[in-house]
Formats: sequence, C-alpha cells, structure tokens
Amino acid sequence: MRFSRTLIGVAVSVLLTVMVSCNPPPPPGDGGGNGGGSNSDDNSGIPDAPGTGTVGNGVVAENIFAPGVVMIPPGVSFRAQDLRVRTNIDNAPVSANGQFTVKTVSAETTLVQVVDQDDAIVLISWHDWILLRDPPEINTNTTAAALLYMAVGGWGLPPEATRDLRFEIENTEACQRLADVIAFALTKNRIALNCDPDVTESLEMETVNFINELSDDVFGNVSPKRTEKTRVDTGSDALISVSPRGEQGGITIVPNDDTATITARNQFGRAGLLYILETGYEDIEGNRIDHNVYQPIGEPIAIPDARTLSSSFNASIVIASVNVTDFDRAIWENREVGPIDLRQHEGANRTTYELVFLGPSFNPIDESILSATRYANVRSEWEDKLEELRLENFVFKVLIPLGEQMGLGASISTVFDSVPEAGRTLAQLILPILEGAGVTLTSRDGYVEALQVVIDRFMNNQAFRFDMIAALTLAYDARTAQQISTEQMANGMQRLVRMESFLLAIYNSFDNRDVAQVVDHLARSNDAEFWDAEVAAVRLDPSPVDLTQTILSKDITVSVAGSPAEPVTYEWSTSGDNGFIVAALTDPGDGDGLTSFTTTERTARYRALTFVVGDIDTVTVRATDANGVYLGAATTQVRGFQLEENPCNKFPEDDYQRGDRIRIVGASTNIVGGDRINVTVSFNATHSLPGVTVYASAACSRCNVGCFCTQEELQQIEIDGEPAGGGSDHGWVLIQHKDGANGREVQAFCMASATKRFTLPAEQESGTFEADFSFPVSPDWFGCSSVDSCGCPFIDDFYVRLNSGGGIETDSRKQVWHGYFILARAGNGEQALRTLAFARDPSFDPETAFDCPDDE
Repeated sequence: MRFSRTLIGVAVSVLLTVMVSCNPPPPPGDGGGNGGGSNSDDNSGIPDAPGTGTVGNGVVAENIFAPGVVMIPPGVSFRAQDLRVRTNIDNAPVSANGQFTVKTVSAETTLVQVVDQDDAIVLISWHDWILLRDPPEINTNTTAAALLYMAVGGWGLPPEATRDLRFEIENTEACQRLADVIAFALTKNRIALNCDPDVTESLEMETVNFINELSDDVFGNVSPKRTEKTRVDTGSDALISVSPRGEQGGITIVPNDDTATITARNQFGRAGLLYILETGYEDIEGNRIDHNVYQPIGEPIAIPDARTLSSSFNASIVIASVNVTDFDRAIWENREVGPIDLRQHEGANRTTYELVFLGPSFNPIDESILSATRYANVRSEWEDKLEELRLENFVFKVLIPLGEQMGLGASISTVFDSVPEAGRTLAQLILPILEGAGVTLTSRDGYVEALQVVIDRFMNNQAFRFDMIAALTLAYDARTAQQISTEQMANGMQRLVRMESFLLAIYNSFDNRDVAQVVDHLARSNDAEFWDAEVAAVRLDPSPVDLTQTILSKDITVSVAGSPAEPVTYEWSTSGDNGFIVAALTDPGDGDGLTSFTTTERTARYRALTFVVGDIDTVTVRATDANGVYLGAATTQVRGFQLEENPCNKFPEDDYQRGDRIRIVGASTNIVGGDRINVTVSFNATHSLPGVTVYASAACSRCNVGCFCTQEELQQIEIDGEPAGGGSDHGWVLIQHKDGANGREVQAFCMASATKRFTLPAEQESGTFEADFSFPVSPDWFGCSSVDSCGCPFIDDFYVRLNSGGGIETDSRKQVWHGYFILARAGNGEQALRTLAFARDPSFDPETAFDCPDDE
C-alpha cells in the first residue's frame, strides 16, 4: 500500500488566509493588533525564566559561534553579499564568497534563516557545524531538507532521533527534486519560498514521494519479526485478574504475579490519568454486594506518555510506518507505572474494580457513560480533567515543540513534562483564544484549526507574541534563558510563518502519520478506556473447568493470597450432580461418589460420572491457615463440550495424528472471511513438555501464495478468552504424515500460531489441561466456489520448501495435500490436525483471487 495525501480542508483555508503576494512581506514586528495576549506590548504578564530575570533583554552568558557558507544557485538576480544570516539571538552579514559566522543559542543543530534586505527569508537550513572541518553550506538542498523535515512531522520526534531523520531526508531523490524546483523559483523571485505556487506544489508532492521511498526501503529491509513484543503473562497462581488483557489506546494493564498489584504500560505519545473504582465485593459468607455508585479508590494515578524510540527502530521507521503499520506498536518504548495496589475490601473474600484510563483523544467519551449513575462520584471531575488533558496535550505536543524549533531554532534541553509551569502558562495564554474562536481539540481538524488560530494571533498581535515567547522560555535552563531575546525570537518566528512553504509543511505534517504518530495515537484512542479487575483471596485454576467426551477428569489447583501460616488446610466439595472430587494423585476409581474431602495439598481432581453437554457441576474450596483463621473460598463451574465431526471425510485425517497426548476436542471448522476460528485443545503436559502450540490457516492477509500477518491481526489471537500476548505468522507449515517421509505431507499456507504453557505442581509428573484458542479470519479470505478449490484439502504437485540458505524452492515431483487446517503441536512427536472448510462464495473468480491489492 502506497501513501497518498488527502489535504486537510482546514489547512487549505489557512494557507489562503496567510498567503502573501510575491512582493517583499512587511518586516516582522509591524503588527500590533488588539485581539489577544495581554494589553501591553511587553512581556510583563509572564513570569521570567527561573533564576535569571533577563528574559527579553538579550543578555548572552557565553558565545557559541556557528560558521558557514551560503551557496547561491546560478541564474539568480541577487548576490551573496546582499544577504544576512539570522539565528534567533543574532544576525551576521554574508561575505561576497558566501561565508559568515553567527552566534547561536546552542551547540546543537540550529535552524538558520538567510534573509534579504527586506528581512524576507530566501533560504533556510538546519545548520550542523560541530565536528566539521569545513564550514557547512546553506543552499537549496538544505532548504528542501528543512521543509521536508517539517512536513513529515520531524519536529514532533524525540530530539535524539531528529539528526538521523535529517540525514535520511538530505540523501533522497525527493529532496533533490524539491531543491531543483526551489533553485529555479529563486531565479524568478528571491522570496519564492514565501509565495511561489511551484514550490508549495512540489513540497506537497515530494513529501509523499519521500515517505513512499522511505517505506519501500524499510519494508524491504526490516523483518516483521522484529515487531513482535513479548507481553508478560500472569502465572497460574495470580490472585488478580484483569479483562481485557490486550492493549487499549496504547495502555496495557498487566497483573503482577502473586500480589494484588498491577502495572500500567503506555506505548502511545499521550499521557493521562488512571482511575481505580471499586464496583463491589463478596463477603466471607459469600454474599455479593454491588455498588450502585462506583467508589473511587485514592487519587488518580498519572500515566506518562511514551517518548523514547525503541532501540530497534529509528526516526525513519517512525515516519515510514505510515505504510508499514506492523511496526507501529514496536516503535515506542513503554512507560511503566507500578506496582499499583488493588486492595481487598475489608473483610471481603473477593473485590471487583473498574480501571479507567482518562486521556485526550479524537473519540470523545460517550455522554451516556458520563450520565450513568455509577459514575456520579467522578462525572464532573472527568469532564474537567478531559478539558485539561486535551489542552495540555496540544500545548506539549504541538505548541512547545514547534515553538522551540521555530523560535529558539534548536531542540536542546527541554523535557516537556519536567517543566509543567511552561505548559500551564501557555495553556492560560491560549485557552481564552481557542474558546473565543470556538475551537475544540477533539479531532485532527480541531488541532489544525487551533494551530491556525494561534499562528494568526501570533502574526497580528505583538503583545501575544511577546507573551508566548516569554512563556516558552520557562521551559529552559538558566543559561539558555539568559541568551533569549523575546523580540528576536518573535521576529524569527514571524518570518517563518510568513513563508507559505514553511506553513504548508507544518500543516501537512498532520497528514503524515501525524506528527511522529502523536495525532495518530489520538485517532486510535478513546477519551476513556475501561478494564474490569478482580482481586481474590482464594483462586481456582482452571476456572471454569471444561470436559469433553474423551476427557472426563481435570486437576484443579488452589492459590491463596498473602503469606498465611502453614500448613493451609483446603476443604474441597462439589455439588455432586454428576461427579465427585478426590485427591489429585489417587488411582482411577478411588473415592467414587465422594463429594467432599480435606487436604493440605493444593491440587484436587474432579471426575465426571458421565459426559453432559453444558453445566455439569460446581467445585468449591475453603481455605484455613494453621491457626484456624478462615482465609476465604472460591467456586468454579464444571462444563462439558461436544466434539465436532470432521467436515472433510475424504481427507485421511487420522493419518496425520501423531502421538496420543494432544487432542483437538472442539473447533469451528466451517468459516467465512472476517469470522473467528475457535479451537479447544486438550494436552497432557509434563515438566519437560509443558506447552502446546496451535496453528490456524487464514488468520493472515493473503497476497498471491504468500501472506503477512499484521501486528494488529496477531494481537487478536486469544487464549482462554484473553489476548495471547503475541503470535507468529507462517508462510506455510508442513504437517508430517504419521509414517514420516513415507506418507504425503500436508502443506498449509498463511497460518498464524499461538502458544500456551501449563504449570504443573512440583510434585506432579503430568497433568491433562485444556485451552481455548481463538484466531481471527482475515477479511480477504473470500471462500470458494467448489470443494476442490478450497473447501477441503486436495492433492496437487505444487510443493514449496526452504533450502539450506533460507531461500524458497519448489519441487513438482512431490505430491502434497493442500488446504486449510488447524494444527496443534508439542515437541517433535505430538501432533493433532483438523481441517477447515470455507463457506461457498459463488462470486469467487480464480483468475483474480490471488492478485495483490493495488499499491497505488
């Protein structure tokens, strides 16, 4: 898929309102205006930077000099000596040979402006002079690179990532083509950057070309396997459960083993607040008490935003991921907060909570939720906090990084959430302006419109300019703040926003994976994300207990919170409707009819007398410590599941069953695109072979005979009703005949897999477990028009394998079964197979069925 641009309508209107004719623009500082900021033309309404008292006076504590040379393109009507170079603390003349030396605020890369006699910008550059033997050039190529950098959202990336991105941009054909257009435009008018439509049109086109060029390179050279992230799973002894276990809006709530605590992980570039609300509890006698109005527990917990790139990725991949969406969830390092206590209600056997993450997004919280009685205690606070969070996000993610790079000319030392006074001051400054303009920060267009309003006020109101610059300086250390001149910074920013091409680049960045994905994160989030949590004093695993026709007994293990006095006594009982409960290691037949017994062992075994579909029995355990203190109780349901028939009777399924420890005891095998494949697997686990892997066809998107599972598709795989926490895609899987090489192999394409590991007590050598796997079926699996084409397995001569070098080879001499399958495997000798059949689709066209989608 190639990236194509749809310009935001608001951005177009912005450009029309600020566009200037190809005459020298009025010099910065002329506009006074009376529509914003303070009522004075100084910065007295804004506090000085901490410890300096010198903001606005231009005092320089130490001098940093940046040398360079301005390269004038051939054919222009102006000379190098007609120009000056400006930083936002200094300006310097350009000699006849183009050389200059100018003061800068930082030894870091600095945005430098080359201006004419009318103070209109002619060229710009991100100027790097440290460690260079020769003075760096400012030319049309550096100008093109600076514009593309702004257009792809480089200004919103972490500062440590931007140098690599600039290098990447400077060495692309897109940058060179834009530079050529700028060079020609300058032969017509020295201020072409301010107004030439050829420049703006080329900038827009080359932005798209650059992203596509970058994406093609990334897609071709980075394995999707690098995007797989290991999600920490909770052990079977965990006494706290959270649902859903998957990521929502970039937030994952992870229960911690053996303690009633959770960890919140954020991999999105937006911060927010986590609210803990108690919804009810179960007392010691087993009575359930539900709260009609949820009870807030403690203060909301601040969850910071992700702001560091993963070591596996660089700025190029961030920008390129506009196309390669599978990298999206692996780009940012998680920010973690925890452990967070979820305490048991006093005197309770178990307590239930709702966890709510509140954060800015483009999907506002449903009014029906806010009006619900259960949120009466937090409703007004949520409404107020959301307004604060939206404004704070706009200030810290848009205004401060843009203001820093446009005003100061460098990304130097600012860690945004370590300077909350800067954010609060800017928020107080712009909030009345946005409210007066009726702008809401609940959409992409709202962000663009808010930026338009601020820029318009900045250009036309001197007092607002000074106030805004003075507010920005609060983010800087004393040394930097001492160098800043409010007037110089304001004039420098004015020159940039009078450049049509520069302004277009900023607004376009909201359409390019959205300012280093921050805006995209807002689009894929909700104002409020909800999780249910339960803290148990006593817990049973598995719960519920699922039996089948062939598996009529199951071991059940109990866990107890805290560190009770040993030994703990467990009183096991069952309702006895259709089975009995015995010690886990008893021989078959022992204890028949026993409905209760007491033990100090943590594991018991339930046995059904006969198989029943649906609810069979309940099992309860009560725990008491060595001092006779009652610790709590837990109950689980015992259920029965009916096996399904093989839908493809001609296929010799039994020939591909290997070993006797794995059984696929239930599966949805007649499926359609966009549906789910549900599989129940029974596995006799040992300490040496504790896990089983299940594969399913059609979970990955298809293109020709290949396939590629996106990270989003893999994350939809579930085990026992919870996200599997990862997954793998497979171009094909070879399924061995029970006689090995003497039988035909089965070859299944486009499969995805997930693994379940079981936990055995140390004293127990083996145990039979069940797990429910659920795989999404990719919507592009269209079904088929005949049994031979894809309804059931068929034999042909198309065999594919990997050679020793990792390349693909085909062998037309070897016949194989082809089709769609469910496969369960453990080790080398245990394997169970089940065929999949697709619903028929009379519109199926075999000539186009395997075509790749149009990339354009």
